[in-house]
Amino acid sequence: MALTAHAFLFTIALAGDSTPLARYLSMVISLIITLLTCRLFIGHMIREVADRAWLAEFEKAYLPEIGRVHIKHWSYRKNVNKKKAGWMRILFILPAFQTWRDGLVVMCGVSVAVIAVTAVNPSLFSSVSDSGSSGGRPN
Repeated sequence: MALTAHAFLFTIALAGDSTPLARYLSMVISLIITLLTCRLFIGHMIREVADRAWLAEFEKAYLPEIGRVHIKHWSYRKNVNKKKAGWMRILFILPAFQTWRDGLVVMCGVSVAVIAVTAVNPSLFSSVSDSGSSGGRPN
């Protein structure tokens, strides 16, 4: 949903007929969504690590060794899952959390850049006026 929100907000900000106020507001909202999404991801990661540690202790205490999947051979299972990915296994090179984090940082940077360009030269995003009514297409 965050990517959809960003697409919508950037459509507003980069539209030629948007006012500077619309650009500022859409990019500030984009920054807020970016920060909220980062916080959500961090919270999920923290809880996942805590759950994994608790589950490993639980398995060690209450399950026979054959059922302790979170203690031994966890990296082997991850490698098997990579093989199942087929031609898309190249995507496993990029760690998911870091990739999302870096992508959100780029979104944040672009939002700040649009705010800065709007402050310095608001006409840069303006539509080029046409001499005719054909909408920029040749007659």
